[in-house]
Amino acid sequence: VHVPNGMLATMNVENFNRRDKYLLNPTIALHYDTSRAQLGQVLAGIRRLLTDNARIEAGTSRVRLIRFGSSSLDIEMFAYVTVLDFVVFLAIQEEILLSVMDIVEESGTALAVPSQTMYVRQETAEPPARPAAQE
Repeated sequence: VHVPNGMLATMNVENFNRRDKYLLNPTIALHYDTSRAQLGQVLAGIRRLLTDNARIEAGTSRVRLIRFGSSSLDIEMFAYVTVLDFVVFLAIQEEILLSVMDIVEESGTALAVPSQTMYVRQETAEPPARPAAQE
């Protein structure tokens, strides 16, 4: 890779070998059948999960409903995991995501899969005219 000195001098350079934390930022998609109460339980449960985890950097976590997606209610998780090794981060992320699955299941809702709903309406047409009765 060739980078001119003038460009390098003005760039923000991050040394990935010296990282002390990694960003955890998945989007959790819930079924549209999820009630407001269930959604509140899921949000509270995930917030508690992140707050109670000693490996999550204090003050960096947030869990918010961010959009009504095309086929789901989307929740964004954002937190920094304070570990030095990426492989360790992946293990912690897996543990957290499995716990999120438990929280979703315990709340009585489910994760969404991309889907579409089709509404079919039957048109009521005039019945065909009957031929006159033959005598």
